Amino acid sequence: MQTLPKNCLNLVFIDPTDCSVPFYVIEELKANLNRFDLILNIAIGTDVIRNIRLAVLNPRYQKVRNKYIKFLGSSDYFDNALVKRYAQQNNSIELKRAFIAAYESNLKKLGLGYTDVVKVKHYYYLLFASGNPIGINFWKKANRIDPTRQRTFVFTQ
Repeated sequence: MQTLPKNCLNLVFIDPTDCSVPFYVIEELKANLNRFDLILNIAIGTDVIRNIRLAVLNPRYQKVRNKYIKFLGSSDYFDNALVKRYAQQNNSIELKRAFIAAYESNLKKLGLGYTDVVKVKHYYYLLFASGNPIGINFWKKANRIDPTRQRTFVFTQ
């Protein structure tokens, strides 16, 4: 990274097959790149949904829990009383929402406060993060065109 000019805008795309990319990777990017936008594939419909409930409820799943803590950048998700309740209720929708919200919260602490999540079928979520409102505006405009090239009609006033 030392060969990249500090003043250029960078787009970082991270596409793991599970939640194995530790948050410190994002912290290192932020520390070494002056400006960058991030697109991260989060395997929410495969890795997370398969393991998160037991990682929240069962102490024997500490290794899995530790993997998610490294990915999220903190243990706040697992310390959250609502998350524990969602796990007890087997409420996978809210467990996923809270997981994404925990990640977004830690991105915000890094200065990447403009985030958006796009669901790709039921397997993956693409999370976009930027430190600049122009980045999120561009992302949202680009997402008006779906993969079949169909555009979304938007009313403007």
